[in-house]
Amino acid sequence: MITVGLILAAAAVALGLAMRTRIPTSVLAIVAGVALQVLSVPVDGGIVRDGLLIAATFLVFAVGAEIERKPLRPYRRVALGLASMTLIATAAVGALLWAMADLNGWTAIYWVTALSASSTLLVFDLLRSRQQLFEPTGRVVSATTLMQDLMVIVTLAVFVALAPSTPNPGGILAGVAGLAVAGWLLSRWIAPFVLERVKLDEEERLLFILLVLFGFAAVARWTGGALVTGAYFAGLAISRFPVGDMARGYLKSFSDFFTTIFYVTLGLLMTAPSPGEIITELAFVAVIVLVRPLLLLPVVRRSGLTVRSSIETVTLLAQAGELAVIVAIVGVELGHLGEATLGVVVAVVAVTTGIVPWLSSDPVTWRLTRWYPSRTKVSFDEAPTDHVLLLGCGETGSRVLAGLRPISSNVVVVEGDPAVVESLAREGVSVLRGDAADLEVLREAHADRAMVIVSTMRRAHDNARLLSNVRGPPIFIRVFSEQEADHVRELGGHPIVEAEIAATALMKWHAEVKAAEDIGGMG
Repeated sequence: MITVGLILAAAAVALGLAMRTRIPTSVLAIVAGVALQVLSVPVDGGIVRDGLLIAATFLVFAVGAEIERKPLRPYRRVALGLASMTLIATAAVGALLWAMADLNGWTAIYWVTALSASSTLLVFDLLRSRQQLFEPTGRVVSATTLMQDLMVIVTLAVFVALAPSTPNPGGILAGVAGLAVAGWLLSRWIAPFVLERVKLDEEERLLFILLVLFGFAAVARWTGGALVTGAYFAGLAISRFPVGDMARGYLKSFSDFFTTIFYVTLGLLMTAPSPGEIITELAFVAVIVLVRPLLLLPVVRRSGLTVRSSIETVTLLAQAGELAVIVAIVGVELGHLGEATLGVVVAVVAVTTGIVPWLSSDPVTWRLTRWYPSRTKVSFDEAPTDHVLLLGCGETGSRVLAGLRPISSNVVVVEGDPAVVESLAREGVSVLRGDAADLEVLREAHADRAMVIVSTMRRAHDNARLLSNVRGPPIFIRVFSEQEADHVRELGGHPIVEAEIAATALMKWHAEVKAAEDIGGMG
């Protein structure tokens, strides 16, 4: 009980600090576990390992339940390309280290497999907090993490089947196929019937969800496979809309708790790295954070995403996640890996998941976007005045621009995507490349001298910054809800809920202004 109490106390401290500092819970939980180890507190190693296995099972279940697959189907091709390129880049480093350090073949293979999957839970937390889950960036990242997770889970089943101690390799692979089919059947018919049509109370619904987890895990164990394989397919079985939304609500508290326990117990099992292991850790961190994004960026750009969205996508994927640790744990249990390798993988996961929230943040993303090469350099011959300033020219902004150009020749566009800037410049549009939320860019566009400003920026805090710093011209802002509209009105802006309505309202306002000017001139 002492061991359990210490782990729970460390998990509580890690969660509290994560809420205050916004440092990923995984990093702080690992640090808390290491701190317990450094303080030489009395812990039972058997309980720690059992706790790690239980926590890993719930963690993988939460990962599988996190993703609703149907909206991601249009992004399967780019997701496959990104997952494949990630695997190739990681394999190249693994092969190099294997040759240079004369590593065991299994060690190199496990490293490559483990570090080829990004953290699904971390990515979804970041996308939700930034309200990007339903944007193209969120869709591509979600589809890619799903593809990576599936690749890792299937590969893990192959590893278990190839282990010397495995009596029936064919049974394990057949079990994985059976779990996949059972998961599809359950998500298609059984789960919707039980959770929507049968009148169950809250406790009974939760019990059904846990029954799915334990049932799939039991089948995986019965066929000789890993518990986490069954847990993952169980998560997929309840992820389909609308069951998935309901299930994720029940699982949220479980996933937070077991995720923290998982990383605390990892910290308790970590060992001090040798100089060679430190070099290996730094090499993989450099590849994951620096090299992989550069290789993935052209793949994302070919999918049609803007430069900014492409950079956000590759930086969000620039980390190794929870499945990396689980792969290493299974490798240790099968005798393919040593404890030292587990420590290396944990360290890489802790460092990369700690870096990604900063690396994918707005300031860093825009700085990287400005560095993206552009063949066209656009500047104003003279300072614009009394102009219509359009902030953003994506799908919505281009429709607004099409409505504006017939009625006004004095339109200035601010756009951050170099490809869009070049296209608009070729069409003769006055365009300035930059972040429309950047006050310096707004000054360069002479926003305070504009006749009217139209913002199609999708993020509420960008528009709030615009309204707080630009005074004078009326500002029309695209919003997606009445709550956002009320906030825009409080700040002095004019909210427009739909893009088409925005163009119509702006043209109507322009006609009224012109009519008033004509009447004034006649008077």
